[in-house]
Amino acid sequence: MIITRRSAAVTFAAAWLLLLLVAVPGAKAAPDTLPGRYAVQGIGADGATTYGGEAVVEATGETYKVTWLLPGGQVYVGTGIRQGESFAVTYLNARAEGASAPGIVLYTVRPDGSLTGIYSQLGSATISAEAWNPKGT
Repeated sequence: MIITRRSAAVTFAAAWLLLLLVAVPGAKAAPDTLPGRYAVQGIGADGATTYGGEAVVEATGETYKVTWLLPGGQVYVGTGIRQGESFAVTYLNARAEGASAPGIVLYTVRPDGSLTGIYSQLGSATISAEAWNPKGT
């Protein structure tokens, strides 16, 4: 590979631009609006049963702790990651006796702060849906 003055200048300019985008003094990241409490509405894994409850999202560094509080004392806990408008969470039933099949849910974060998503559990051939709406503080 031959490095020319032009290619070196382009490489330097690209590196400088990246540095400016990452480390501009005074530049602030957008506030993280995901943590909080949400009213949950969903369709059960059977495709017919509906449920409601609450989800609590806590920031834990680069990840999020998610806790679902559902009817009948059901509690699910999970770890989530966010990229742009996508929020993915893997979860388990916290109160299941014995082994609990892990599940995965993929949400879209809406501009109004609500989330809509689809989920499934290990070994399932179907998906279900869930929606979250922010609760007042």
